[in-house]
Amino acid sequence: MIQIVQIPNLEKRMQFVFSIYDESDRGYLDREQVVKFVEKFFTGEDEDEVFELRTDMLDLLFSKFDLDKDMFISIEEYCEIVRAEPALLEFLGRVFPTQTELEVVSVCVNLL
Repeated sequence: MIQIVQIPNLEKRMQFVFSIYDESDRGYLDREQVVKFVEKFFTGEDEDEVFELRTDMLDLLFSKFDLDKDMFISIEEYCEIVRAEPALLEFLGRVFPTQTELEVVSVCVNLL
């Protein structure tokens, strides 16, 4: 039987999630990297409205996570914010499957 391993420790989860977001493995996220994720949040017919929503979201994320206001979100800044508000762990999109998804995978693996 294959066992699905979950990462319960918040510190390990933060390191893992940030490594997913930090595609270039630089230890920080710049606006260009964050824009790639934010673009997926908003779609629609009205290009101007979508652009404005994306810009507002980008500004909001940087105001929340860029503590030293250097236009980069470092892993240290990310971890500090997530320790205070763990719900922000996956702030740029889901990384971990839900419990329901894990159960479905578990059933499928057991059937095979």
